[in-house]
Amino acid sequence: MSGEGWIEANGGATAAQLRVTQGLAAGAAGRLDNLQDEIYTRIERLRRSFQRGAPAKYAAAAPTITMGAAGAASSITGSTTPAISAGAANIATIGTLLYFNGSVYMGRHIDLVSTPGAADSTGRGWGQAVMTDSDQLEVKVRAISGQVLRFNARIDGEYYSDTDISLSGDNTDRHVLLNFGSAKPSGRKVELFFNASAWLYGYNVTANRRVWHPTYAGEPLAMVFGDSYTDGVGSTNIRRTMVNACGSALGISNMIASGAGGTGYINNGSSAKFITRIADISRFGALDLLVIAGGINDAGNSQASVTTAATDFLNAVIAAQPKAIIAVCGPFRAPSLNPSQGVSDGIKAAFNAVKDSKRMFFIDTFANNWQNGTGKIGATNGTGNSDFYIINSDGVHPSDDGHEYLGTNLAEAIKFGVAALA
Repeated sequence: MSGEGWIEANGGATAAQLRVTQGLAAGAAGRLDNLQDEIYTRIERLRRSFQRGAPAKYAAAAPTITMGAAGAASSITGSTTPAISAGAANIATIGTLLYFNGSVYMGRHIDLVSTPGAADSTGRGWGQAVMTDSDQLEVKVRAISGQVLRFNARIDGEYYSDTDISLSGDNTDRHVLLNFGSAKPSGRKVELFFNASAWLYGYNVTANRRVWHPTYAGEPLAMVFGDSYTDGVGSTNIRRTMVNACGSALGISNMIASGAGGTGYINNGSSAKFITRIADISRFGALDLLVIAGGINDAGNSQASVTTAATDFLNAVIAAQPKAIIAVCGPFRAPSLNPSQGVSDGIKAAFNAVKDSKRMFFIDTFANNWQNGTGKIGATNGTGNSDFYIINSDGVHPSDDGHEYLGTNLAEAIKFGVAALA
């Protein structure tokens, strides 16, 4: 029935009322078209990024990195005070890890008034990036006493090493010098990554050289939200984590991780369940891609209870990010923490109940048998890939190779899902 016919059948309407009704309908259609345009733009931005994706590269001719003596002055300027503040406008924050409700390791560790207190964790990488034309770049850091500072660098897209530089903390300041061997007038992009035990003060460069803010033009803004797998627990290298491996494969060098160990749709862990952490999903504004990767910690809960909790959380996610491409990942599994098929089915049922087919897709880790077996590294039994990818100490978390395996799988699933949306 036409709009006019409906109005006539219900008592008539003035021409003005009819024009208002038609105008509202046209306005709603216009808003819907704009939303679809923005979703399409995000899809295309992601697809362009995917073309740049590749496994992490390691430098054939890496810079020389020297850890200075405790308390010594800069080898570049002869001063203990950095010439460039860690909070300067020409320094970029990258590789951010959100732990819980805005707790950003990077932000905490350049605030010199605060008290260091984050526990050592090899997986928790955070960093800064600069462009510089200098032949040398020096960073002043402090390693927290009783913990181990871990440090790595990526120079023009190539990592210094697949092994971190490490230092037992002693609460003493020291300068770390990167010597590139020559100046580069056009500038080289230097990305520095630290674990949670590092306390960052600032930078020095050779006289008459400068630093400026790097650009990540055209890269999507992406986040992986999850638990300790997202946090990087189990990795012995601050950049060989699932999130970073996924980012490399997708061509996204600045992936945001929001991971808190032990948390899930139902389980609180040591901090809060997923829906209590919902504010972190919008901490960086409108995302192009959001990956929800959780459920392993909800092992032991019924399918119905998982569906209810996951539905509430995913509805909150959709409201918080109304234009992002959203991938919902089924649960990970391990010999010592193995959620049932019911947990996986519960998450999938929640996804199907709320999904927007124009911008959301599900990654079924169980159906695709990503993780299997009851063995672990050092206690293998030939039953599956857990022999190679799950660490012996807890039987739950991935090794470095396990993180890279899951990150690569996750990236391929995201590429497939985005292609299906397009």
